[in-house]
Amino acid sequence: MRAPVRARRWAALCAAAAMAWACGPATPEDQLADAQAAMQRGDAVEAELILQRVLAGENLDDGVAIQAHMIRAYNFAMLLGDLDQARGEFRAIVDLAGVDSDNGLVAALNHADSFMMTNGLASFEAEIRALKDQLPPDSPRQLEVDWHRWEVLLAEGASPEIRETFPGLVAAIASNEEMQLAQRRSLVLNMVRTRAGLASAEGDPETAIATMEQFIAMFPGSDPADYMPFEIAAIERGMGRDPQPRIDAAFVRLEERLASAQTSSEQATAAIMIADAHAALGHRAEAHEAYMSAFDRYFDYQFRPDAMLRWAGTLASQGSEDPAIELAQRVALEYPGSQYNMYAEQILGAVRAGAFRASPEATASP
Repeated sequence: MRAPVRARRWAALCAAAAMAWACGPATPEDQLADAQAAMQRGDAVEAELILQRVLAGENLDDGVAIQAHMIRAYNFAMLLGDLDQARGEFRAIVDLAGVDSDNGLVAALNHADSFMMTNGLASFEAEIRALKDQLPPDSPRQLEVDWHRWEVLLAEGASPEIRETFPGLVAAIASNEEMQLAQRRSLVLNMVRTRAGLASAEGDPETAIATMEQFIAMFPGSDPADYMPFEIAAIERGMGRDPQPRIDAAFVRLEERLASAQTSSEQATAAIMIADAHAALGHRAEAHEAYMSAFDRYFDYQFRPDAMLRWAGTLASQGSEDPAIELAQRVALEYPGSQYNMYAEQILGAVRAGAFRASPEATASP
C-alpha cells in the first residue's frame, strides 16, 4: 500500500500536535506531549494509556480532543497496527471538527485510505464517493478529495484512470482561484510530470510533450515553465527531431529574465537556470562559465551554494577534478560551519581519495 502517501497524511494529522506547549502542571497539553514522547521512544502502550486519561478528562476542549484523537489514530495505525481502532479515531475527529474542515477532511481521507489497506481499491472508491456526498457540492474541498483519489490511483498503478481523469482535474485545479497560486502550480506540476513520465514510459513522446506544453501555457513565466522547454528538447532529440529552435528560444527567455530581474535573488535564479540548462544539454564549458559567474555575482543568494556544489559533483564525476576542487573549496571557505561547508568537504574528500576516477563518464576538464 501507499506508505509515503499514508505517512504524509498521518503526519499532517499530527502536525498541529507537534507544537511546544507552555510549561506548568500536568495539563492535557502536557500529557499530549508526554504521549508523543512515548511514541518517539516506541512505547505505544504507554502513549495509549496517557491518551485514554486525556480523553477521559472533564470539560475537555474540542481542540485538545481533536489533537488527542489525531495522535491516538497515528499510534493505533502506525505503531500498534490496529486499523479498526484507528478508523474509530478518524471518525471521532470528523464528528468533532466536521468533514468540511482541514482536520476533518484529512481524517476522512485517512479513513478511506485505511480501507484501501485492508479491502482494496473498490472499497477505497466507495469511501471516497461517500465522502464527496457528505461535502457541499460547491465546497473547494471536493477538489482536494479528487486530487487525493488521483494520487491513490497513481500509487496503485491505475494508468487508464490516470489518463481519463488527468485533463479535467488539471483544468479544475489550475482555475480554482480559492487556492493560492503556488499551491495550484505545485499540484499541477506534480501531475504534469507524472503524466508526462507515464506517457514516455508507454512510448508516447507526443503526449509527454503536449502535457508539458500545457503546463507552460497555464503558468507562463514560472521557473518550471521556463526550464521545461529544455526537458522537451531532450525528448525531441530522442525522437530524431531538431530541438535547437526550442533550445534557442528558451535561452532567449532566460536571458530576458536575467536582464529584467529587479532583485539579486531574481537575477541569481535566472543565472543558475541558465547554468543548469547548459549542464543538462552537455555544454560543459558554457555551464562552468555560467556557474562561476553566478558564484561571483550572487554571493548572498541562499540557493546558489546548492547549485555550485551540484556542479562540483558533476565535474568530479566527469573526471574534471581540478575545477571541482576549486569550486568546492570556495564554497567551504565562504560558508564556514554551515551544511554547505560540510557537503563541500565531503566532495573534496571524495575527489582527493580518487572516488570518481573509475567513472566511465570521466572526460577532460572544461
